[in-house]
Amino acid sequence: MMAAAKFAYQVVRYVARRLLAPAFLVALGSTNPAWAQLVAVSPPEGQYWRQYAENYLIAFRENRPFSASRDTSRCVRMNNYGCLWQRSRPWEGTPGPSGADGAHDGTGGRTGHAIFSHPKWSIVASMRWFETKTDGGRRPQTGVALAAEYAPWCDTIGSSATKADRSGRLWGRACGGSPQPPPTFRGPRCGRPANDMPGRAQCEACNCPTSIASYWLRSSGIRADEPLVLFDPNGKPNQLFRGLIAQKIALETGRFKPNDRLLDEAVETFRPIGRH
Repeated sequence: MMAAAKFAYQVVRYVARRLLAPAFLVALGSTNPAWAQLVAVSPPEGQYWRQYAENYLIAFRENRPFSASRDTSRCVRMNNYGCLWQRSRPWEGTPGPSGADGAHDGTGGRTGHAIFSHPKWSIVASMRWFETKTDGGRRPQTGVALAAEYAPWCDTIGSSATKADRSGRLWGRACGGSPQPPPTFRGPRCGRPANDMPGRAQCEACNCPTSIASYWLRSSGIRADEPLVLFDPNGKPNQLFRGLIAQKIALETGRFKPNDRLLDEAVETFRPIGRH
């Protein structure tokens, strides 16, 4: 999480008619130039989200296409299928009223979940995270190592100070920074077990990267402790990576997966960074 800084808030209203659903927009100005173009959109919806979801998403538990009349998801409404947080250097494909990237839902005040103009950009953004962590595939990581960076062992599910497992017992967040359990907390803390084999109760309250990595790689034939080759020689996402991203989105949303058409569009749009 970015360190706190002093921000001067300036409220500006816009009517977005091109790239985002008609909405009033609140621009959050900052003394830090990195945050200057971020803008919160209300209501937090991306353009044509219903049409895109019905064209690109599968309700995988029922093996049917997404239906805007019966399905709902906050992140789907933002064309943000990976539920990604907007960055200080905004994600591509998140245009605000001026056309500059930086649109978000305002969940975190000065920032929030990114709002994309098209869901293919949310797939590209999800791929960027793995590109960065593996140096574009030149530094392969295991699924567990990547999952542990994405969802650290020390954190509770949802990053709350404490989280109850199904028995009602509270587990405490052990990562640095806020929030923290109260000083009187004496329950178990989230953390990496010595044998990388957490108990069920721990995984009900805390992040379990072993389980996350196994879900990402389901049906791939690749073990979670194997180094992953995610890019082809040209730095473009390969078939293994496409499957991993589809599984990651299924885990994030709990109900929906991108279809091959959207993955094709995202891979076509993806431009490797730092390749010569």
